[in-house]
This record gives sequence, C-alpha cells and structure tokens, in this order.
Amino acid sequence: METEKYSLGPSAAPMYVPDPELLALQKRQLSLDLEQRERAEAEFQEQERMKREARKQGALSMQRRHEIELSRQANCAHQHPLGGGTGVRGQRDHHRVVMWVCQYCGKDWRGNDLPIHLRPDMSIVGGPEN
Repeated sequence: METEKYSLGPSAAPMYVPDPELLALQKRQLSLDLEQRERAEAEFQEQERMKREARKQGALSMQRRHEIELSRQANCAHQHPLGGGTGVRGQRDHHRVVMWVCQYCGKDWRGNDLPIHLRPDMSIVGGPEN
C-alpha cells in the first residue's frame, strides 16, 4: 500500500510546462530587479564616497585653520600695538592657577608658562585671591 502512494501511476498530476511568454516576462522582471538593486548599490557607494570626501576636506580645512592660528600666534608680540604694555590678561581658577590669554591672537598659557616680560600687574587678574 505504501508503495502505491508514491508511484507515478495514472492518477499522477500532469507535468507543468511553463508558457514561454511567462518565462520571458519573469526573466525580464528579474533582470529589471537586478538593475534596480545595482543602481541602488551604486548610488549608496557614491553617497559614501561623497561623505568620506567631505570628512577629508573638513579635516584638511581644520588643519589649515590651526596652522594659520599657530602662525598668527607665533608672529604676535603679545603687546599693545602702540607700546602701552602687555596685551595679556589673566583669570584665576578655584585652585588659584592663572590662565593667561593674549587679547590679540588668542594664545593661552597656564600658570607660570607665561614669560615674565608679558605678565600684567597681578592686581588686575580676576578670580579668587585666597
């Protein structure tokens, strides 16, 4: 009995023969789907390339700005232009460490890093004195 169940006798379903037009339509649809996926992948890759390029250009721009800032600070005398004394001002923090900043170029020093000839009168340094 078991063998009859699996035999291909007269009750077996007829073999399906696909329509050639249907096969052509399916093939065309698959090729269109493939083209669409390839276009989407190419677009994604182009977007990623543009993002990498933008990051690279941003990093180069920041590096150029930093080099310009360092050059400006190196060429600054940190003095008032008309000979009125130092152009550096300071502020004490809660540990009484003074942060010094040039008013003209933005260069900063911490504590005793500031050269003595640039130090202003300590009475005008802000922050806690004790």
